[in-house]
Amino acid sequence: VEEAFINLLDSLFPDGNLSELEKERIGQRSFLNQLCQNYIKDEKNFDALDSWLADEDSHQFVVTGASGLGKSALIANWLKQKLSDNSCEYNIIYHFTGNGGSESNSEHITKAIANEIKDIYGWEYDNSETEVKLEDLFVRVSAEGNKPLLIVIDAINQIVDVDNAKLLNWLPIPTMGIKILFSTIEDDRTMEVFKYREYPIFTLQP
Repeated sequence: VEEAFINLLDSLFPDGNLSELEKERIGQRSFLNQLCQNYIKDEKNFDALDSWLADEDSHQFVVTGASGLGKSALIANWLKQKLSDNSCEYNIIYHFTGNGGSESNSEHITKAIANEIKDIYGWEYDNSETEVKLEDLFVRVSAEGNKPLLIVIDAINQIVDVDNAKLLNWLPIPTMGIKILFSTIEDDRTMEVFKYREYPIFTLQP
């Protein structure tokens, strides 16, 4: 048992310095795996997400419901299914806001998404960049991307609301070939934004 545990630690935390991108990925992947334990799948919830993903004309989707209903668990298990499906047509980036191992401000999330996009599509990037132009990357994905892109931002209601971050003006409107899936609680400022923008909303039932 000790040997197996040490081997596991060595694989999760190898020798050498991890990049900022690798550290973020480890934290996000770990949180996703925690949410996938002891999960009972409800087909109608998965079908709702699948139907949206298949709709080429719908670029945003919002999962909402009361706190504690399992929105994050639904998204994590649906994501795990997509990530393991070799026939999935999308490159996937996911960010669980406020998972305990990650910062919950818009600047950090923007940079994390930008770094993932550049890495997934094989575009060089400079970690010293002070300003991350996510909008330019979205346009480049539409023009040059080998596959469309799915971005998942879970529990966006937990973002630190500095400089009106919950108005979501820091996140560009997705261009062609990009979809963004959100989750939030019903009585949050982000939900008001989603309703105002008339994004399709799926309410998780108890």
